[in-house]
Amino acid sequence: MTVRQDITPQEAAVARAFVSRTVAAWKGLAAAARADSTGTSAQSAGEMEPRCAEALVLSLDRFVTAHGRPAGAVTAADELALVATAVMSPAGRFVADDSGEYVPDQSVLGLLPGEPVRSLRMDSVERLAVRVLAEVDAQLKLSVA
Repeated sequence: MTVRQDITPQEAAVARAFVSRTVAAWKGLAAAARADSTGTSAQSAGEMEPRCAEALVLSLDRFVTAHGRPAGAVTAADELALVATAVMSPAGRFVADDSGEYVPDQSVLGLLPGEPVRSLRMDSVERLAVRVLAEVDAQLKLSVA
């Protein structure tokens, strides 16, 4: 569950643009909902936020991660893959890998094993996306060198 070794600069650019568009769309929707004086839109946006965060997790996971057993310390890409697996599971609960390398205090989201992922927030997923994309950039620099 690391960054794909075969990721190209073009694929990285598409992933980065996708994350930017998705986060910008969410922020626009949330701002419009807050401006609604009835409160109905704000409630709808609040209910929709976890689903948008889940969609961003699944999409970014598909773009950049190579699934397999993590080697060594768990990276942001590994954490992304673990969260994506939890989102797709019927229980919707975070399960750390068997290696014991996942340390909540050293992760981006800080999820504990067994914690539900059905209430992810967009700001948290955006932080994870930024870290994953930094790992993609590092991978691309290594492949050029």
